[in-house]
Amino acid sequence: MITELLTESLAVLADVDWTATSAIATAVGALVTAATMIFIARQTSATRRSADEAKRSADAAYKTLGYSQKQQDYSAAQHRQSLFMATEAIKARIDADMPRITVTELRCGTPTIIDSSIPRPLPGQLSVHTHGALKIRYTVAFSLHNDGNRNVEVSFGAPVGLDGAETQKDKTVVAPGASREVKHQVTRTLAEWVVIFNQRQSGVPGDVDRLEIRYRSDADTGAHDNQFIETGGVPIEPSAVDPVHWQLGGQLGAGLMPAVRTYYLSRYANRRLPDIAWDDKLPSSVSADAGDFGN
Repeated sequence: MITELLTESLAVLADVDWTATSAIATAVGALVTAATMIFIARQTSATRRSADEAKRSADAAYKTLGYSQKQQDYSAAQHRQSLFMATEAIKARIDADMPRITVTELRCGTPTIIDSSIPRPLPGQLSVHTHGALKIRYTVAFSLHNDGNRNVEVSFGAPVGLDGAETQKDKTVVAPGASREVKHQVTRTLAEWVVIFNQRQSGVPGDVDRLEIRYRSDADTGAHDNQFIETGGVPIEPSAVDPVHWQLGGQLGAGLMPAVRTYYLSRYANRRLPDIAWDDKLPSSVSADAGDFGN
């Protein structure tokens, strides 16, 4: 029975056109492959469109952020410039009310030995070992003039002589249109002067004497002025008789430094006026792409 069934099955298979069947299978496989490729292409195109849309959304968000930043920078620049103009207006009002003190006829006097506790050496025979503690002094003299229309109290960073008086004071009042003759004494020992001399000879700036001159406005919203007189040089030099020793001489010079003005919203509360600089250009992020504002 089984043999008969097997025989019949083989006969049926022998009658099948296997060439046609293979062609059909190949065609069906090709159709399936084509459908698969079309599906993949459509999926790829959809993915690309999604990516492009996401990129356009990101670009739009970035441009919106940049626009907001430009607007913020522009507003900040306007605000800063408004503050600058306000502070400059306050400064102009303070400047108009400030005392007008001028320093003129600045000069250095002849150095002298002022120490009587040590025997005075012969000219050109100053010795650091013997006379190192000897005090040598010179004076810086100048005229202090009030160009304003009211009394001005002037204070000094060190006691000074006024109008030839021996008494040293650290402040004075200068009447309108008046002048005061001021003498500032600079005193150091011989040993100290020698150190400064050697520093200068080696190219190192030596110590300079600085006298501070201070005055201020009367109003609470006002200013303080600080002027400085700086004196350089030394009042000694190597002896012409014996280079190992020293003698009085040398070169001295004094100069008036530019005044420093400090502005206050309230002097009594010690509240300074903010120092705001003017920026005549918009921030770079604004000025570089100013045309983008309408886009």
